[in-house]
Formats: sequence, structure tokens, C-alpha cells
Amino acid sequence: MATITGAGCPGSISGVADITVNAIPQAALALSGDPVICNGETSEFQINFTGAAPYTYSYSNGSSIFGPVTTSNNPEIISVTPGNTTTYSLTTISDDNCPGLISGTAQVVVNALPTATVIGNPSICNGSSTAFNIGFTGTGPYTYTYSNGTSTLGPFTTTNNPEIITVNPTISTSYNVVTVSDANCIGSASGVANVTVNQIPSATISGTNAICIGNNTPLTISFNGVAPFSYTYSNGVSNIGPVSTANTTATIPVSPGTSTTYSLVSINDAFCPGTISGSAAITVNPLPQPVIVGDFEICDGESSTLSVTPAGFNAYTWSDGSVSPTVVSTTPGIFTVQVTDVNGCVGASPAINFIVNQTPVISFTNDTSLTCEIPEINFTNTSSYPAGSTFDWNFGDNTSSVTENPSHIYGVPGNYPITLTITTTAGCTATLTQPVDITFFPLPEAKFIPDPYVTNVFNSKINFIDQSQNAVSWLWDFNDGAQSVSQTPAHYFNEVGEYNVKLIITNIAGCLDEYVQQVIVNPFYIPNAFTPNEDGINDYFFDAGYVLDVNSYSMSIFNRWGQRVFLGTDYTKFWNGYTESGDKAPDGVYVYSINVVTKGGKEHTFTGTVTLLR
Repeated sequence: MATITGAGCPGSISGVADITVNAIPQAALALSGDPVICNGETSEFQINFTGAAPYTYSYSNGSSIFGPVTTSNNPEIISVTPGNTTTYSLTTISDDNCPGLISGTAQVVVNALPTATVIGNPSICNGSSTAFNIGFTGTGPYTYTYSNGTSTLGPFTTTNNPEIITVNPTISTSYNVVTVSDANCIGSASGVANVTVNQIPSATISGTNAICIGNNTPLTISFNGVAPFSYTYSNGVSNIGPVSTANTTATIPVSPGTSTTYSLVSINDAFCPGTISGSAAITVNPLPQPVIVGDFEICDGESSTLSVTPAGFNAYTWSDGSVSPTVVSTTPGIFTVQVTDVNGCVGASPAINFIVNQTPVISFTNDTSLTCEIPEINFTNTSSYPAGSTFDWNFGDNTSSVTENPSHIYGVPGNYPITLTITTTAGCTATLTQPVDITFFPLPEAKFIPDPYVTNVFNSKINFIDQSQNAVSWLWDFNDGAQSVSQTPAHYFNEVGEYNVKLIITNIAGCLDEYVQQVIVNPFYIPNAFTPNEDGINDYFFDAGYVLDVNSYSMSIFNRWGQRVFLGTDYTKFWNGYTESGDKAPDGVYVYSINVVTKGGKEHTFTGTVTLLR
């Protein structure tokens, strides 16, 4: 009871308020039935509630939600028949008052129903056994019973799948599975194996050969029975087959990797398994493995002998067509060899690359040793060689050089053996030695003598006598515009004067020297009087006193009246003071005209007077 006051006065109170607090409901799901069932069977789970009934809930199977469902049961039992393994869980829960809390799951594992199917051969041979198979589905081990039509055999438990059951009926018999169960469930059976008793077939395998690895050879299997035949054979490691044939003889090509003995494993004809016999031993010889040996890299001009290891093969075939155990090669290329051994097996070698490196082809030249100064010889390397080659020159005087195109100064003349060696980067070497004649030619010394030193214009021929030393060519300059290349020329001077004659000579090395000598050409002197009194003194006009060496000569004499009294065209025929008619010319002054053409073609005309005194 409470009190109340208002405005300072006490008041009265009445009434009661009741508040009810409900607990939160809870639902827990748990498996209550079989956790593992067979397909088609039922299991169950239960839901335990707390709270006030009735309860409303929903649950899920992982793919669908069921509910809401309202129940007063506690626990609530729910039966389920899932088609596959399923986990169940609650999704919602509420009681009559409040929503609640959920917990728990229930997993039901569903196993498929096993099956058993009978499969068997339709017939056997009398006295033999055969087998039929029971193929299972489900989870092993499998427990089964089967019937031969007269009695039920079993139960048998096996983990084999299929289960092979061997029977040896003496009469045709039908076999079928009666019951089957696996590790979890009871299943259903189907199929019948009808066995008919027939005669026993047989098969014999044969074949004995030696082959080379990689080749094949035939195996022969001969059958006796009713075709078609089904057989399995073994190579000693694994079985091959079954293989079927309608023929009474089967030929099988085989190519074993090692020596192998083949045998039959099983034989069936159209009805029954049969008996087997025989074997086929196949010897497999390995292929020879030749390897080419020798020098695989040579220099041009060399050869290499290629051979095969190991030795002793029956036959050889080289890639170049050779059939001998060895090949001598000088040319580059890819080489292989194929050999045949004593077993007739053929093997090929790995290919080798035969390399022929270029050998230098050496040649060189040098310039002339003809020189006017220091005898430096320039050598020119005209050889053929690959890039990167090295050079070794020997100049024959204990000196050398490693340059490609060297120069060398020789101290003394002589014939020197010059050697050039070239080595390539592959080690190929070539050498050439050739002689070089080193001659020091003496310098030229020009000199000559004129003969005569002095002459006159009408006897102007001067002979020049060469006295030069070490000359091989001559060039004369006569100082009048004329030249000569003769060693000892003669020259006519056409004019009076002093001439500085120059001689330039060249020696064998092309060196020059010159020499200058002066010659004098005097004028032509004509007297101005003569006394033709036959006293032997000055009786003629005119006598030059020397031989005139000219092309032509003429002299005319005229009296004071202009009459010609003498004509002479021979300088040795003088005027003796007589007229052309043979009379003595009187004393007096006469006019002369003398015309002379020199050997050089120069024309000279002289005129003047001469006094005749007797």
C-alpha cells in the first residue's frame, strides 16, 4: 500500500496491477529412429519442448520447409522416409505465449537397395566347369544365395564384384540368385545363367622366332571346337584378351621389347571354356647402337677418318653412300651410319656435324725496291682468310711483323725469303714463302761532252757524247725548242748563239739527275775582197775554209749593171773572177747573194759587195 498527498493534504488509494512473466519456450530436435536406413524405409526424429503447450514449429530437410505445425505432444515424434541422406533441423518454435529458441539436428543416412544380376556362359563342355557372374550394386560385402533349379546354395558372403561362381553341372542347368543383401540392405535379384553341356574345345599356341627390337613376328593359335572362339594369351607379364575369332587359326603379330614366351591363358569356343597347350618363345635382339668417332673438325685441305664404335658389325651404310667400316672425309656435312649386326638387326648412329674450316689461301705482293731514298718495301696481303685470323710475317732478315699489310726497311740489298703465316680462329694455318729481290740502285749522275763545243751556223751539227752513270733514260733539251731521248744524239742548230744544252737522266728506280753544258754557234763570215791573179793566194770568192753541212747552197755574183756574172750551187765551186762567158771580169766592186738552207730547214740569205783586184 502506498500513500499519496496533494497540495499538502493526504489522499486515498485503490486498485491492484498483476504482471505475469512467461518463460521463453525452447525446442530441441534429436534423432530418435534409425540413423541409417535402406531406401524406402522410415526413420524418425523427435522434438522436445519447454514452455506452455500447444507448440507451433516449422522444420527443414535442407531443401524445403515444412510447417508451421501445432502440437500439444511433448515430445513430438516425426516419421520420415527420405530418398537420400538428409539432415533435418528446426526453423521456428513458439509456445502458447512466446516465440522460442531452437537447437539440434537429425541426419538420416539413406543407403540404396543392392541388386544382384546373374550373367553366365550359355554352355560348357562335358566334364568341364564354367562360371557365371553375379554383378552387384550396393556396398560390399554382399551376402547372397542362388539356386540350380533343384536346391538353394548359400548364403555366401563376398567382397568380389562381380562374384564369379564356378559350376560343373553334368546336365544343362539354369542358375539364378535367390536372395541378396549388402552391408546395409536387402535387395533384389535378376537374371538367369543357363549352362548347356557341350564338348570341350582346345587351342594350341606356337611360334618360335628371333626378331630385332621394334620388329614384329606372328604367333599362331590353332583351335578345335565350335567357332567363334574367344581366347586370352599371356606375354609372361600381363594377359591380352579375351580376343574373339571365327577362324580355326588365329595369327597374332607381336612386337615384344624383350625376349618373351607367349602362352595361352584361356580358350572358349561358341559354348565352353577349353583346354590350352603350347608356347611361343620369341627371342628379341637389341638394335645395335653405333657411335661415330674421329676428328669432327678439320681444316680445308686435311682429311679425317671416321669410324664406328663398337667395331665388328656385318654391314655399314654411311650417309654419303660408303659401305666400309671407315670413311675418309674432306668435305663438310652431316654424317650418320647405319649398321647391321650378326642378328640382322639394323641401328643408326646419332648424326654428327662434320666441319671443314677454311684454310687461308696465301698470296702477297710488294712494291718495287727501286727507290731513290730509303729502301722501304710495302707488302700487300692479298690472301683469302676468314675474319679474326692472325698474321705472322718473317722478312728474311731476322725481323717480323704481325700486322696485316706491313712495311719493312732493309739495311742491305739481297734476295730475301719472305714468309707469311696466317692462322684462323679455328687453328687452321697456311704458310707461303716467296723471294723478294731487294736491290739498292745507285743514284744517276748526268754528264756529256759536246763535239764540238764551238761551231758555225752552216756547220752546226754537234754530237753529244753521253758520259752519264746509272742512266736508263735520257732527255736532251738543246735550248732551241728541240729535244731528244737518244743516248748520244746529234743536233743541228739553225741560229747563231750560245746554247745551254741540258741532259736529264733517269736511273732504274726513276731517280733523276741533270747536267748543263754550253755550246756556241758562230755566224757565217764572208770576205769583202779577193785577188784572182792565180798566185795561189786568195784567188777565189769565197772559200769558207770548212765543210758546209747544209741542205742547199747557191751563190750569185752581179756586176755593177746588175748583170749576173756567176752562179754556183756547190759550195766547193768558187768564183774564180771569170764571167759566165769565160771572160775575165774587170776589177771593181761586185754584188753577191748567197742563199743557204740549213739542215734544220732554216733559210739564210746573205747579200753584200766584194771587190775584185787583180
